[in-house]
Amino acid sequence: MASRRILNLATLLSAVLLVASLGLMVHSRTGQDQRPARLELARGLVGHLDGLRAHARDLARADQLDQVRARRQELARSVLAFDQDLVALADGTSGPAAAAVAEARAIWRTLGLDLADLAAGEYAPSSAAGRETLAALAAAGPDLRQHLDTTAAAVSAAGNRASDVGRLAGTAAVVLGGTTLLLGLIAFWPRRDAARTATGAAPPHPAASSAPDGPPADAAAARAAPP
Repeated sequence: MASRRILNLATLLSAVLLVASLGLMVHSRTGQDQRPARLELARGLVGHLDGLRAHARDLARADQLDQVRARRQELARSVLAFDQDLVALADGTSGPAAAAVAEARAIWRTLGLDLADLAAGEYAPSSAAGRETLAALAAAGPDLRQHLDTTAAAVSAAGNRASDVGRLAGTAAVVLGGTTLLLGLIAFWPRRDAARTATGAAPPHPAASSAPDGPPADAAAARAAPP
């Protein structure tokens, strides 16, 4: 009886671990399709940042009216692309990557507005406001790039960890599935044998086996005969 309880407990524990490993495997795959896109966004933002700095320098060096207009348009497109991709990257990002994105957005909140005003022609690059905006871009550019690199590294590391956890959980699910099936068969087989024994033919009663072979009428007639 004690061994039966131990076998039942082992089967139940194996089944619980099997369910847990399956849940962990499903959880590790959640959002797996979005990680490459987020990694591409983080890396693309680094390229946008380099474009912003290059367009700002070109605008500051332009001396012809048509060149100034063309450089302003290029800068405006870069500002818009950077802002849209940064918002898309921040949406749904969690963990260490979210902290790095928050730092990048804090820098961009002021810098992006100033660059948008410069691209819109609110002030000239040679003005005091223009020189201040270009200096802010040059000063904040390295920090902004570092936060974007940190975000990309965090997203990549999270994807690798999720893949490793998913593989381990899948292996554990296969092993636990086989163990649970084996323990269930072991626990069920003796019960099946017991059920077969219980439904079999009952053994003859001892009194019936000790009865004489002859019919009862012959025995009565023998007792009634005179000596």
